[in-house]
Amino acid sequence: MIRTFVIVLALLLSNLTVSAPSAGENRHEIAEAAWLQPAAAAVDSASSPDWLAPGQPLTAEMLEALVREQLDEPAQDRHMEIALHAPLLPMPNKAAQAMRLQIEGMEIDGRTGRFRAQLIATLTGGDRGRLEVAGRVIEQIPMVVPSRAVRRGERLAPEDLEIVWRSPGRVAGEPLSRIDLAVGMEAARSLARGRPVTTADLRRPRLIERGDVVEVVYRARGLELTIVAEAETDAGLGEMVELVNIASGKRLRARTSNIRQAMIVDTQRAGARP
Repeated sequence: MIRTFVIVLALLLSNLTVSAPSAGENRHEIAEAAWLQPAAAAVDSASSPDWLAPGQPLTAEMLEALVREQLDEPAQDRHMEIALHAPLLPMPNKAAQAMRLQIEGMEIDGRTGRFRAQLIATLTGGDRGRLEVAGRVIEQIPMVVPSRAVRRGERLAPEDLEIVWRSPGRVAGEPLSRIDLAVGMEAARSLARGRPVTTADLRRPRLIERGDVVEVVYRARGLELTIVAEAETDAGLGEMVELVNIASGKRLRARTSNIRQAMIVDTQRAGARP
């Protein structure tokens, strides 16, 4: 008997093969077809990637879901992006029967993430065809990005930031994975909206800026004095700042302690005054 079963996979791609059951497989295929028919009638194809209703096209979302079922569950702080290279999707479907879809023979390169597999399409009547599937699995991690453009020197607030999932191989530097690590920090350079924020992009808020007149407290054993100096560099809390004593012209370094304030502590001896 001439089979009327034609699926679009065979119509579109010459490398798809459709096979009929052999005499030795006939009993198995008949039993399978009897099981498939009521199941196909009950399944909602629109919500199940394992089934295509008659005339329903095969979409990238459906095939990605089938491939994802074959992958190990990623760690909690990881996502998996699936990039399909073949077949070309969406793919029309002219089959008059419901079609069950399965992925078999999944092989994946752990180093590159590239994979190959076979897509098996089985009609409720028992006929089946196969098609090669190829693509790449890309690991993604959470990254902090600005939700707006940020100018150099701006202090970041929670509403300025959001989390996106990106491949770490696509980002130069060490991207931040949590918003709280960036809140309260200052942009060391202009930050573009949506661009991952790295540790090099941030700095502690500037308490002293170049040109500021700074009050410097000098402490040594049995001695404490205050001088006035001009800052030659910017500095945040706890950072060292380069200064020039306004009265003597002597250069010195002090640790930033507050807004336009710094401190020099000599724990060894009451040495020469700054």
